[in-house]
Amino acid sequence: MRALATAAAAICLLAAAGAAAQQVVGVAKRVRGAAELIAAEGRDKLLAPGDRIRANDIVKTGVNGSALLQLADATVFTVGPNAESKIDAFVYDPATGAGEASASIIEGAMRFISGRIAKTNPGALQIATPVGTIGVRGTIAVVEAADGAATVILLAPENAPAGGALVIQTPGGEV
Repeated sequence: MRALATAAAAICLLAAAGAAAQQVVGVAKRVRGAAELIAAEGRDKLLAPGDRIRANDIVKTGVNGSALLQLADATVFTVGPNAESKIDAFVYDPATGAGEASASIIEGAMRFISGRIAKTNPGALQIATPVGTIGVRGTIAVVEAADGAATVILLAPENAPAGGALVIQTPGGEV
């Protein structure tokens, strides 16, 4: 009987983990040119406005492609041409604004505007690049990854929320 209860609990945990993996975390608001959604479960499709984005989904754009993705906390990622980006994780409580989010820039450029998560809990939004991780403290920036390097541009203060900043961590330390 005890083994049956343990097996039932394990099945419930696996089902909950599967449901969390399928949770919608955002939506494609605008798509131009060639853009592809590579879903975490392995299916690929052309990305279109209104497509739902889930954790671990990858957005890949072509030479003339771009995609604007809006997450549930109003964080906005614009994936530029010839780019590949992944929403690694997203947990958000709309009632409090608390949560954590992370994304990766695999290749190419991505512009982001932080939403409620970074404003409520500075540093809870992180962007991984091939050479380091950026902790977002409520701001607007452009990040480009190419040839094993990354370039980060913090946009002018008139375009960014007050008090915004970026903290960049590399194997050599923090900037």
